[in-house]
Amino acid sequence: MEFYASDRATYEKFAGGLGKDISDDLPFDLPQGWVWCHIKEVTLLKRGEYVTRKQIQEGEIPVILGGQEPAYYCNKHNHDGPCVVISRSGASAGFASYWESPIFVTDGCLFECLDGLSTKFFFYWYKSFPLIKLQRGTGMPHVQAQILNGLLFPLPPHAEQKRIVSKIEELFVYTDKIGKASDGLAQATQRIDKKILDLAIRGQLVPQDPNDEPACELIKRIEAVKNATNKGNKSSRTTASDRPAYEIEPPFEIPDSWEWVKLGKLVKIIAGVSYQKDDVTTNGVRILRGGNIKEDANIHLFDDDVFLPLSYANEESTIHSGDIVIVASTGSSTVIGRPAVAKEALPGIQIGAFLRIVRPVVAEVESWMPVLFLGDYYRRHIRGKSKGTNIKNLKAEYLSDLLIPLPPVAEQKRIVAKIEELRAMTRALTK
Repeated sequence: MEFYASDRATYEKFAGGLGKDISDDLPFDLPQGWVWCHIKEVTLLKRGEYVTRKQIQEGEIPVILGGQEPAYYCNKHNHDGPCVVISRSGASAGFASYWESPIFVTDGCLFECLDGLSTKFFFYWYKSFPLIKLQRGTGMPHVQAQILNGLLFPLPPHAEQKRIVSKIEELFVYTDKIGKASDGLAQATQRIDKKILDLAIRGQLVPQDPNDEPACELIKRIEAVKNATNKGNKSSRTTASDRPAYEIEPPFEIPDSWEWVKLGKLVKIIAGVSYQKDDVTTNGVRILRGGNIKEDANIHLFDDDVFLPLSYANEESTIHSGDIVIVASTGSSTVIGRPAVAKEALPGIQIGAFLRIVRPVVAEVESWMPVLFLGDYYRRHIRGKSKGTNIKNLKAEYLSDLLIPLPPVAEQKRIVAKIEELRAMTRALTK
């Protein structure tokens, strides 16, 4: 078939002289000198072939499983020269790759461009085509060769094709640089965030105010609250060791108005609920597991979360606003100790046995906890304390004995405000 145009319409001419007005089917108007055609009119389609596992193991020719990068090699090829390979099925259905060297194509459609069509121009045009218009099926997406062959293709003059390809590749150089710069900027932002938190816990982020109530007074109030809470309740005693913080060599210097104190003196560490698989139900009490605690320090809820009967309800292990939830047992050395900050209460949601809640005794230290737990100082402590080979475990006493720097309450507020201000500035750089 061929295309020809009148002053008012574009027709598709079939064998026998029959014609059809396809003006309404054309995606856009073409510049002068360009024409619409079908892919099958300007390319030669070759289907993939079968290759044995033995040939894959012995050869050096890339085996192209559709349009993707090669994972295997064989000792023969079924194409040599510029071509475009489009994957026919699976998750990569419709994806394309450009090849100039000898290859062996299996589950894919190989397009060799005829005279007058630049293979690279054809490849770049195809890469701009929406895959959703090509893929068929849901469970196993696939692309049909006849659909590919029947696509309308805008064909420029050959010299203009070369100019377009040259300009595209020139622009790609800049986009690659921009991409690398963005990656570098994101990494730099992460380093800046860590440095901000490090300066914060050392008392170097904001100046001290001599009029602030010293941190030792805050510790006295916290001890009074804990003593009143624990009076007559032996099971609620702190798990921090009895050796005073001032007898332990501090890891760095802090301002005079600050105090070194063990974490267990400021917080209550709460264990999660244990259960058997037979106890799991479809509603009731939602149980958080290690997978709910992600690297972004947030608590995530999923459709496949575990639920237990209401008989498991326990107010103490339910998430409160200001809680820090910690992964206390996992097979991953990079996940052990991972914290998440509960920005709001989550009624009816409890932690499982592999998690721990770190709950401030008084509201005055709630804003300081994320500063501590999201920085490198806490992470270094966890790496040194987590035990186990196949399964890493973080005992409650390891958390309780963590020596932390505590600023006056007023300075805590100034530090948190400064952190938010600086973070807003760094986030603006990556937008």
